[in-house]
Amino acid sequence: MANTLSNAMTEVGVKMLLLSLKEWVKSHQNDQIYHNNDYIDKCRHAAVKLACAVTHSSTTKLHYIRLCDEYNIFTHDFLKEYLGTVLEKTTNLKELVSLNHPGVTLTSDLKNVMHWSGYISPENLHDLAIANCELMILNLNNPSVSDRSVHSILKFVKLIQLDIINTKLTANGVESLIRGLKVCNSTENASIFRRNHLTHLALKVCPRILNVIPECLPNLTTLKLMLGEEMDLTVLKELKHLTYLSLKSSLGVDFACARSLIEQMGWQLKKLILDMSNVNLKFISKHCFKLQEFGIHVYLFDEEGNSHSLEHYKQHFPKEFKSVEKLNLIMFGYEFWDVLPCFLTCFTNVKIIKLFCDSEPESRNVSIGECLLRPFKEGRLEEIFLNSYKLQLRGRHTVIYDNHGLYTVVMENELDDVIRELIYPRGIFKLRRRVRFVLT
Repeated sequence: MANTLSNAMTEVGVKMLLLSLKEWVKSHQNDQIYHNNDYIDKCRHAAVKLACAVTHSSTTKLHYIRLCDEYNIFTHDFLKEYLGTVLEKTTNLKELVSLNHPGVTLTSDLKNVMHWSGYISPENLHDLAIANCELMILNLNNPSVSDRSVHSILKFVKLIQLDIINTKLTANGVESLIRGLKVCNSTENASIFRRNHLTHLALKVCPRILNVIPECLPNLTTLKLMLGEEMDLTVLKELKHLTYLSLKSSLGVDFACARSLIEQMGWQLKKLILDMSNVNLKFISKHCFKLQEFGIHVYLFDEEGNSHSLEHYKQHFPKEFKSVEKLNLIMFGYEFWDVLPCFLTCFTNVKIIKLFCDSEPESRNVSIGECLLRPFKEGRLEEIFLNSYKLQLRGRHTVIYDNHGLYTVVMENELDDVIRELIYPRGIFKLRRRVRFVLT
């Protein structure tokens, strides 16, 4: 209980101090003081000292996955100074999670860390591997991590979750890593340590790597793949324990390469995330009848840049997709709102919906109130996530949370106007309402 309170107070306190610092700097951009670097540095030093003061030595978690709206030089300098100090202060740190860990020196106090997510240099990764024997979750976010770091990663014998998407590991390095992660006695201290089963894996993949995954990691339950080219994914059907599959590509890889895999193992999936072109929902509903969560990036334009018509999407929708209770949609452009009613009509039992969009509807035939807020007010939707905001209905009020621990409360009859602000960055601050800090 003491650790939980310490963790919560630390997270909220540090976020509040950094947000206050950034708001102060922004409000003085046009003042002469803004160009006085010494003064700004002194203000940052003072904010860091306060942040360190609210960080108790018993803190076990430091979670700053989305510390501010954007990661800029102020955030970087603050975090570098704060983490450099606080890592020497905490003696029982278990989790360190952030998109960016500035260049800070690791200490032997990190020997008990079980969860590391974010930036870490190859040198610090090597030092962490030598000092730490407890790490179970490793999410690497550093393009400088290359094949030379494979040996360091393999030293974490208790590892069960690994994300190497944002690294520069080559196909050779990834293959060596996967084969090294195969369940067997580790080469060092074999009589004492035995490698855990890896259950979660995220990586960039090529055809050569596909065959190695089911051969060496048969116990995977979660697999997130970044596809760099068209490839037949059927070989992954051998992963008998897989329940969560994510297939993404920055190149708009066609859904055809996943059809055979979905047909043969779709029945065992409970969560499916697709960022592919020409996804056929009728096909998915037929073969993924146990699916509880579904996510899709809907491409509103074809390869030549022409906008798809609404009829183009309707032909791919089944009459009903009853099993799905959580729906994640990513679509950009005002055409998004024309397609949204089709999803809500098809996914009849959805309780939680996550939307990522960048514009309001232009068509007079589409209303945010009708297609999104009406089912929310009627209780058919329990939660709405709109970009970085979460909406929950509490009687006649709606509580709107952002991902910094801030919330604001609006009346039900004001929600139609308020939700339009949330589509855009910093929307919660533009509401001109009292914003409070809560322990979430």
